[in-house]
Amino acid sequence: MYFFGAMRDFDVPKSVDACNSLMLAFANGSQWARALFFLAGMALSEPRPDQTTLEMAMTACMRAAAWEAALAVLGSVAAFGLAVDSKVYNRAVGACWKAGNWERVLALTSEMRFR
Repeated sequence: MYFFGAMRDFDVPKSVDACNSLMLAFANGSQWARALFFLAGMALSEPRPDQTTLEMAMTACMRAAAWEAALAVLGSVAAFGLAVDSKVYNRAVGACWKAGNWERVLALTSEMRFR
């Protein structure tokens, strides 16, 4: 994966903290596709994503109004061995809201109450 290769080239340790810093940059730039690509790469190698990694990926989706991507991540959280918490749900709701998808906003809000 390109990002891991670049980290190696610049002697950046391949730690979850370093990966989360990159995820934060993706989130701040609304680069949801890069965030999800990086998240998928982390799921296949070390370091494994943590809750912060997941939250940053969801933040990138929310800021870009990429509601379909946010829902895809939400549906795959268990595969990462992580939990769906209120922050993750709120970011999914935010992505749907920004995209004007009120039906999904209401469905997610209802679903959150029963978790």
